[in-house]
Amino acid sequence: MEEEKKEELREALDNIEKGQPRKKFGGCLKALIIGLIVLAIIGIVLYFLFFSPWALPGTGLKGERQGQINILVMGRGGEGHSGANLTDTIMLLMIRNKEKRIGMLSIPRDLWVETEGYGGSKINAVYAQAKNAGKSDKEAIGLVENHVSEITGYDPHYYALIDFEGLSEIVDTLDGVTVNVDTAFTDTLHSIDYPKGPNEFTGEEAVMYTRARYATSGEGSDFQRADRQQDLIMAIKDKAMTSETLFSPSKLSSLSKQYKKHIITNISVRNLSRMKVLAGDLSDKNTIKAVYSTENVLVSGTSSGGAYILQPKSGDWSETQAFARNMFKDNPSVQVLNGTTNAGKASDITEKLKADGYNIMEAADADKNTYINSLVFDNSSGTYSDTAKRLARKYDAKIVDSKIYEESEADVVVVLGQGEKKQSFFDKIADFFDTSNTNLQ
Repeated sequence: MEEEKKEELREALDNIEKGQPRKKFGGCLKALIIGLIVLAIIGIVLYFLFFSPWALPGTGLKGERQGQINILVMGRGGEGHSGANLTDTIMLLMIRNKEKRIGMLSIPRDLWVETEGYGGSKINAVYAQAKNAGKSDKEAIGLVENHVSEITGYDPHYYALIDFEGLSEIVDTLDGVTVNVDTAFTDTLHSIDYPKGPNEFTGEEAVMYTRARYATSGEGSDFQRADRQQDLIMAIKDKAMTSETLFSPSKLSSLSKQYKKHIITNISVRNLSRMKVLAGDLSDKNTIKAVYSTENVLVSGTSSGGAYILQPKSGDWSETQAFARNMFKDNPSVQVLNGTTNAGKASDITEKLKADGYNIMEAADADKNTYINSLVFDNSSGTYSDTAKRLARKYDAKIVDSKIYEESEADVVVVLGQGEKKQSFFDKIADFFDTSNTNLQ
């Protein structure tokens, strides 16, 4: 009996030496390696298709194929704050993926708008009104999107609504941010000094910095707060894109939780990954910042209820749209001034130029009404000389190098004179074949 057991043991040892069990294990190992290789190949293919700098255009983000992704960013007080749903921060973030540039355009909360079904109100109350009426977040944000589209001329592709508690937590998760303060000021309400230059902020400090209303050096206005909000967003972007953050599982996990808890958005994680590829390496020098204000296209006024409001100087959104288009200097802005006694002449010409696709600002009267010949002033120092020449040809005008009308924010100013344009046949042919017309929006 013992001999039989010894024989069985001997056979088992012989089988092990021959490698039979190893052969089975080796087959599993090979299958595992092959599976990992296949997964790696799929991962690499997906990366190059959707996330890498060489990803197929249009496969990742709306607007990418056209060269501009528009993101509506809004901030509200959130739970525990008075006016919890008032969106005091409204900003359109424009990513120019082909040009590697970013535009940040802030819309002041006091801008007066008319919302169908709700009447007139400040734009910061639109979301709150819709929510109070029982609308969903998506529907309420949609109303704000409609206004932003009308004001800027750009349709938002994505939106993100964040509360200030979430903003504070995000900054703390990033271990604070560094914000460059352009103008030194003091928050007189909280007795906080903000020196010019780099300032380190915790989450609470960052929120206080952007919301400071009682401030010296003119920093307490809505316009200056909007400018500071833009700076904070860029600081958060810069910190979030560092290797310290991207290679920290705990930070990424915390940011993900905050993203879901404090941000209402239609931007998916995949969208975020693609945005990182397109805009993650852009610095301040690649970023254009602007704020609608009374210094450019808005004028202050009073509502029927006596509240302070802002309205477009032109009475419509033509100038605000022109301002937005001109941020990237794609097309020059053009202003027509009436230098004659013929009332309405500049307005008539302005409407015709708008119809032709020119980036037109509000028409106005010139410094005098005794101009005989029309003049064109190139305020762009030659950058838009082609447009100046085209308009001079169109209105039989002389191009003037002098910047008499440099106070105008327009790149090109047309001063209409009494003389009427008698365009020759050759001028008409030149206008028809002028390739620069294709750049007009």
